[in-house]
Amino acid sequence: CDAAALRGAAAPVVPVVLAAVQSENSRVAERALMLFQEPTVASFVLAVPSAFPALVHALVRGGRPHWNHTVNKMTHAVLSALRDRDPARFAEAAESAWGHANGALTERSRSLSEGANLGGLPPAGPAHDVVAPQAAAVTG
Repeated sequence: CDAAALRGAAAPVVPVVLAAVQSENSRVAERALMLFQEPTVASFVLAVPSAFPALVHALVRGGRPHWNHTVNKMTHAVLSALRDRDPARFAEAAESAWGHANGALTERSRSLSEGANLGGLPPAGPAHDVVAPQAAAVTG
């Protein structure tokens, strides 16, 4: 399977996964986070270039932890795996996500957000808003 076909197949899945990760329903969030325990599934989701920063944004949840302790532990595990997978990209995405969460973007955070096509989005908005424009561009 070539990279373009993989991105095309993953693009419609990413918004669903991001929405599930952000769900207040702990069972839904847990199941979505469990997907990232399987390296093949994580690679599939992250085949969409905009998915990495969007996933970090979704996991940060606007700086508010989930009400469920297990979801918070699983979120930490996924964030750690993302950090280990690509430290530089993770640092950029995390800086951007925390800049949005704190409501005061530094100039660097603003630049990173715009580079990831995430500029101007509300920090705790629905996950589909974060990736939908990129998914359309990938499949279109």
